[in-house]
Amino acid sequence: MDDDQREAILEWVKNIELVRRPTPPCPVTDTRAVPMTTTPPSSSWEGLNLQKRTLGEMASPPAADSPKRPRVQRDSDSRSSVLRLRDDISLAGSVSTSASRQRSLDPSRVKANLSRTSPSIVYINELVDPGNEAAKGLLSLLLGENEEGTSSSWVPPEELIAKISAASCQCATEIRSEGSWVIKVACPLLELAIEGLPLECWSVQTEAVDVKYQPRYTARDTYNRKIDLVVGLPEKDWTTYYNQLDAYIPDHQFSHIAHSHTGARVLGFGCEVKAPDGNLIEAEVQLGVWMSGLFSWMLQHRRGATPLPPVVGCISMGANWEFYIVYHVEATHDSHQSTPQVCIWGPLSDLCGRGHSQRAVCTLATRLRRVMQYVCGDFTEQLLKVIVDG
Repeated sequence: MDDDQREAILEWVKNIELVRRPTPPCPVTDTRAVPMTTTPPSSSWEGLNLQKRTLGEMASPPAADSPKRPRVQRDSDSRSSVLRLRDDISLAGSVSTSASRQRSLDPSRVKANLSRTSPSIVYINELVDPGNEAAKGLLSLLLGENEEGTSSSWVPPEELIAKISAASCQCATEIRSEGSWVIKVACPLLELAIEGLPLECWSVQTEAVDVKYQPRYTARDTYNRKIDLVVGLPEKDWTTYYNQLDAYIPDHQFSHIAHSHTGARVLGFGCEVKAPDGNLIEAEVQLGVWMSGLFSWMLQHRRGATPLPPVVGCISMGANWEFYIVYHVEATHDSHQSTPQVCIWGPLSDLCGRGHSQRAVCTLATRLRRVMQYVCGDFTEQLLKVIVDG
């Protein structure tokens, strides 16, 4: 054997030992990287298998370094993202759902369905005889046919009338929203009408009818249970009156409104305000539901069978004011009327207010003055008889 052959054999043996020697672990930044090893063509199967196992271990992360923490974290994040819904995201309903909701929110449909509630809310045209003497007597009072107790001697200040008239024209010209009509026109008109009387006007735009006084058997999500303005009795001017009611209403809930302030005051007038392009039928639904709650409150605290006093309600469609007289009809327990009724009589064209002119505003203020005189006069007296005298 010559020296060249001996050197080749030694080189071959050296390569075999290198393959069998365990490869120290080294950081791998790319799992696709394959280390280069030199294997002679005549290497044994054992060396080749060892090389394959080494490459497989390098390609996959070690068992000790492969806990499923990232996956668990991703699952946790996924669950939290499902539970924590953002308030500014709304999910669009299907076509059938949207159509169904539109049908349920149709004001005419809701108004018709109110006749099936308890108490039943019935809308009566002004040309129909209401069959209620108290309601007809109240209409005569508001028209000034009975001079006793009317506002014939009251004259509203000209500067206030001019200011309200200008505000009404501005809201109409600039196509203002409902809120502007409430603040700039309706509220100042009511404040003017109660000037010098022991009454106060309160904004109740965010205050709903208490659940226990809402008309029953009606889906509550299909109508608005709020109106804009009410007139009631302030405690400071009616201390004796409230002391008399305290003995019969110990929870001090003197109205049907679910609010700490307004719910503790006697209310005698309600007004819903809309812009000129508002929906009158929708406003009638709101007024009807609110009035139904008021009469339900009176019925709950009534002693005996004293008739409930009628109430006046208004709807302002911009500069046009509609008046309604609301009264209660007892249940007769026959096939025609088995539940009590709250009747909304109107709109009454003989009482309505029209236009932006100072003359029109003055006439409307005078009409509202008669309403306020009724609230702090006959209405409060009759209500006290209902609750205290029985």
